[in-house]
Amino acid sequence: MRGSNTPRRHKSKNNGSKRNHKVPNNGFDGNGKENKIKGNPIQVQEKYQSLARDALSSGDIISAEYYFQHAEHFHRVHKTSLNGKNIQKQKDIIEIQNKEQPNESSKI
Repeated sequence: MRGSNTPRRHKSKNNGSKRNHKVPNNGFDGNGKENKIKGNPIQVQEKYQSLARDALSSGDIISAEYYFQHAEHFHRVHKTSLNGKNIQKQKDIIEIQNKEQPNESSKI
């Protein structure tokens, strides 16, 4: 008598949880802390522009374009944050002005 061709499932103590198999020295993993450029958006933009200039000087136009695109992204992030701060300042000024001016409906 022959057994079935399907693999047997063994019960284990991990109750079906998946094991985390990490491949060491994976060059394609860009989420590592050693690859992350830290700082505020202006600092990160300047770092990417510097990397782009270095890539251009070495003749690698593909990497240079990659770094310039990242620099442009962080430039936009910076401009967006400035715009948000300006809008909040305008709201704060309007709120202060409204508090300083007496309400005209209360005079009646």
